[in-house]
Amino acid sequence: MSPIGLKKDASRSKASTRKVPAWTSLLGLVIFSLVLFWLHRVVGEYRWRDILGSMHAIPRPALVRAVLLAIAGYVTLTLYESLGVGFAGVKLPYRRTAIIAFMAYGIGHTFGTNTLSGGAIRYRTYSVLGLSVQQIATIIAFGTLTFGLGASILLGVSL
Repeated sequence: MSPIGLKKDASRSKASTRKVPAWTSLLGLVIFSLVLFWLHRVVGEYRWRDILGSMHAIPRPALVRAVLLAIAGYVTLTLYESLGVGFAGVKLPYRRTAIIAFMAYGIGHTFGTNTLSGGAIRYRTYSVLGLSVQQIATIIAFGTLTFGLGASILLGVSL
């Protein structure tokens, strides 16, 4: 059983699994090394003392509110996912859907290409659960649409 509680499909034969070309691993290592180098150059301009001083300058109630609002945001995103799964006609426990949503939205929003990178995570996890490509695409589209509508409403209200 995997860390998120998904059972691996034992019926898959070795013929149906694809081999990843060796050059893709090398490319991944090169890109990772470049990112580490870039981060070292960017972060090297800052000192731990300055960062900790800035963190301690934030009033504790404001920090607690920020953490609570971040948690509320991720809970809302798991609800988008749950609604999308239901809209796709799939019955999954909320706990499983929430874990998949947290991974997909967390990584997708970090890289800035939520539909692409988050969609890849959704495809990988939902296909293991037996969902069709159409159902997975429906979940991704539903999440993207609901997030876009919510952001548009907030933008309109704030203006």
